[in-house]
Amino acid sequence: RAPDRLSAGMPPKRARGADPAEDAPMEDAPARAVASDGDDDDDSDSDDSDDMSASSDSDAELDMPDESTMDRIMKLEQLVAATPARYNAHVALIRELRGAKLRERARRAREAFAGSFALNENQWREWIADETAEARGKKKTHMREVVGPLFERAVTDVPGSVTLWQRYLEFGMDQDWESERRRALYERALNNAGADFRDGAKLFAARRAFESSRHAVDGDDKEKVATRMRQLFRRQLAIPHAGILETAGLAEAWEAETKAEAGKETEMASEPVLNPAARAAHAVAVAVSERRRPLEEAVAAAEALPDGDADADAAVSGEADEKRRRRR
Repeated sequence: RAPDRLSAGMPPKRARGADPAEDAPMEDAPARAVASDGDDDDDSDSDDSDDMSASSDSDAELDMPDESTMDRIMKLEQLVAATPARYNAHVALIRELRGAKLRERARRAREAFAGSFALNENQWREWIADETAEARGKKKTHMREVVGPLFERAVTDVPGSVTLWQRYLEFGMDQDWESERRRALYERALNNAGADFRDGAKLFAARRAFESSRHAVDGDDKEKVATRMRQLFRRQLAIPHAGILETAGLAEAWEAETKAEAGKETEMASEPVLNPAARAAHAVAVAVSERRRPLEEAVAAAEALPDGDADADAAVSGEADEKRRRRR
């Protein structure tokens, strides 16, 4: 029977990755450039193209690393096969395979790892980045059939990761998804990670950029676009978050600009973003934000500390197990 995760010295199954760098909100342009040659979505490419890609991958695998690296890889593969519940062995094996550029073996190792543990944010980002890099020069179907499902698995494992949702949303834009499909993905992102105190505002900003461009991109009625924007602002202003006062300022600026554009002929100006009900919910959210702020800052400081994973290699070689036995 697999040992208990804590007693085996393994990290929690839903461990978070290190804080990523700030990501700028996405914006939709009124018109998108035509994809360059080689980036079309034509599934009629000949089978020879796939055969050549497979041959190229195989040739890359033939460029084998040195003997000592292969020896470490084989020992780790045997260890993982014998004890799949050993977390650090999986981590070390994937690190070695990535360094050796053995892509197919790294992919199999990651599948085995994901079958035993929920990967953290950084592990999913690394895997997706590797598959995205491999997709360059191949048909667009590789991104759709390989990278797309990886994003879906990633946000299932780490649903609260703002960064993973941002990358997934960018993927949908790059794949030219229709607006309703993208809107549904934005909604999932907001439901799962929009309440993140520090970074959830990034998802709301991206959604607003998407919705504000729908008149130019899809021809949506301006009144409908304005209604969606008001609803988004009210929704965000009722959620405690770090920049809640800045969000209120953005809402007021948007409202003033919208009124100026609409003129006095329409009824848009009669429905402010912060109507009485929204203002009451916003006041509560502001109060909660102020109480949470010092706690959130303490959590952020703790997460910035080293992750204490210095014993990874020792755990793989068995030295950590020996140390535990000696302490008993």
